[in-house]
Amino acid sequence: MRNRSRKQRALLHSEGGEAGREGRGLLSPNALGRLFALLLIVAAAVSLSCAGAVKQQPIAALMDTCYLFDGISLQKITPVQGRISAAGGITEGNYGVLFFTKEGFYPSVDVFRATERPYETEVRELIRLPYSRRGALAGVVYKAVSGGKIRPRRGIVSLYAGEVIRIDGRDRTYSVMTDAQGVYRIHLPPGEYVVSQRPGPMSDVVIEPGKTTIHSIQRGAMLVD
Repeated sequence: MRNRSRKQRALLHSEGGEAGREGRGLLSPNALGRLFALLLIVAAAVSLSCAGAVKQQPIAALMDTCYLFDGISLQKITPVQGRISAAGGITEGNYGVLFFTKEGFYPSVDVFRATERPYETEVRELIRLPYSRRGALAGVVYKAVSGGKIRPRRGIVSLYAGEVIRIDGRDRTYSVMTDAQGVYRIHLPPGEYVVSQRPGPMSDVVIEPGKTTIHSIQRGAMLVD
């Protein structure tokens, strides 16, 4: 080794330098781990940013139509700047029902008690129907009030919770129970159905793909002189 020529020693020194430079170009395991963690953080930040962009879309864009049910008639309400004002002539103390609908989405139902001022609320963000070829059926089980010569009254006086709704189709029978506010909702295959609730009459309804059919069931009426 001591007798190597000057040329050999220079060659060895040159090769060692190249190897050192190549070695410095590689990342150590710790550095690779830090780089991988940084990439994960960046990917998560991008994902959250995209999710936030979707969620920040105007809620009003998710709702096509709102209907007000006062126990007698169903009337369409147009949102104003993302809000609904239900001034349908419902007598103070009685109930009204709002149905938020959009084709391809599950309806949302809002029960409110009327006061001296119009009821106001924001439009609702709806959930897409789990099966695109199905439709939705929604309504309430209720008792209405009407009449009154001196002080006219209008609206719903009672809503019935825990009522079982039977829905008979051509090939299958479905059932659904009203919630604490007397509301029921169910998604169904398209077709013709007979809806009944005991005691009460039977009614024919038609379910169309992606659309909401509103059908409320009356349990008597309070007539005021």
